Amino acid sequence: YDGPTGSEVLREEVFNERERELFGEGQRYFDIVRNGYLNRLSLAYSMLTQEEIDRGALYLPVGEKAFVNNELMTQNSYWLWKK
Repeated sequence: YDGPTGSEVLREEVFNERERELFGEGQRYFDIVRNGYLNRLSLAYSMLTQEEIDRGALYLPVGEKAFVNNELMTQNSYWLWKK
């Protein structure tokens, strides 16, 4: 049997309940990322590699104006290709 364990089933049920509670509050994305259910966002998110996630793929790029205002800031490595 390769099915989910009891604790995994409980974890997903708690997540599903939170998803219903957070509906419309703008927190769903963050809860999905925190719990590792990227496949619930889209196929593109579920295809991200761990390296891409570690490099910052789940974060928005920092806007150019921020770099003008603070020369010490750096773009996260995933979004450097846009420069």
